[in-house]
Amino acid sequence: MAVTAAVTATAAVLELSTAPSESLSEFCVSGRSSEREKSDDNWEKIQKKMADTSWRQELQAGSLIDAMDGDDMWYEATVQTANQKTLTVRFLGWSKKWNATLQRTSKRVAPRNSKVPNWRLTLRPGKAVEVSSDSNTWCSSVCSRMDYDKNRFEIIRSPGCTREWFRLDSPLVAEPYTHCGYKVEADSSERRRMLTARRALFEEELRQLAHEKMVTKHASVGLAMGSMVNNPELSDVQFKIEDKVVYGHRIMLATRSPYFRSMLLGGLAEAHQDTPIPIPDMTYETFMATLAFVYTGGVTITHENVFELLEASHLFCLEELSERLEKYLAESITDDTVIEILIASKAFSLDVLAEKCLAHVIANYDKFNEKDAFKLLQGQPSLLLEILKRINNPSLKSCNVSEQKEEPNKMAKDKTAVSEKSPVGSRQNYRFRINSR
Repeated sequence: MAVTAAVTATAAVLELSTAPSESLSEFCVSGRSSEREKSDDNWEKIQKKMADTSWRQELQAGSLIDAMDGDDMWYEATVQTANQKTLTVRFLGWSKKWNATLQRTSKRVAPRNSKVPNWRLTLRPGKAVEVSSDSNTWCSSVCSRMDYDKNRFEIIRSPGCTREWFRLDSPLVAEPYTHCGYKVEADSSERRRMLTARRALFEEELRQLAHEKMVTKHASVGLAMGSMVNNPELSDVQFKIEDKVVYGHRIMLATRSPYFRSMLLGGLAEAHQDTPIPIPDMTYETFMATLAFVYTGGVTITHENVFELLEASHLFCLEELSERLEKYLAESITDDTVIEILIASKAFSLDVLAEKCLAHVIANYDKFNEKDAFKLLQGQPSLLLEILKRINNPSLKSCNVSEQKEEPNKMAKDKTAVSEKSPVGSRQNYRFRINSR
């Protein structure tokens, strides 16, 4: 039995020692890392790079990678030395005594930031970070200033409140919970748990940064397009509002608005009209604000222009603008504005908004009744009836605010089929006025 056991053990050692991908010491401590959701714009490139093993052969002293330590925890690392078969790596945030020698083909080596989020991108004044002077003693600190031109940042050490500058790629800088933040010396399992949780937050912060970057990019595009609003340069269509000529561009208008697509690219008379196309029953300011939204996606909403813009958004089939205006009105419901908003919600079949208005009116019925506020609804019998029904039966939850309710998806229908008549003339279908205004 003893001889058999010895032979079996010897065979096992020989099998491990000849493993082509990892050394025996690596094999003994190897483990799997959990998959992490990736949202970085470079993640697809990183995946391709991982699939292409040629990048491993390009690694040399100074190369930046991610590497797994003996506790099966991934860290950012730097290649210290390299030969044809092995790499000596230093884990950022750890002293040289923790350096490890890994084979080039080891699964414990991965492209930089494919296993560890690039937490340095989230570093801002006020964010926590760990620093050291000698890689042996670490302390918690707070970032106080960023100097992007020199790729460095200033920290305030705790508890002495001393200040010091560090390079962003310094090995004397570590992410929170690498060493500090524990009541007692942390074991590998606790450190792994805390770092994993903190890195999940870094991932969320990186997603937010990517979103903010995209918003900024869109804003810059909108700013550039804003210069073309009412710009005669390259203009191929003109409109006439209040005896003023406004210049437009068919490609922009037709792309953003089904109304203008039907007008300018369909078989209507306006498609071939050489003179300015009249836009009746609309103020110059309202048309210009709507045109600016078409070009830039931006709009300034006030209580003075919200109803006119709402009318224009439905006429020109601008669903996104209509949704913004509806949200603005929903947030503007007060005792002074609710009746006005309720009438508008009926005019444009905004049932959700109408429900909020009715709920406000019912909750404050006595107050409105004392002020004779319902006089504003004399021309809206269906709304008065709905309010009375709800007062007499508070359990009613459905909103029925229209005597002749339009189709629920009116705007969506307008997008696919605009009236055969001139779209300018069809504006009369949308006219709405509030007696109190």
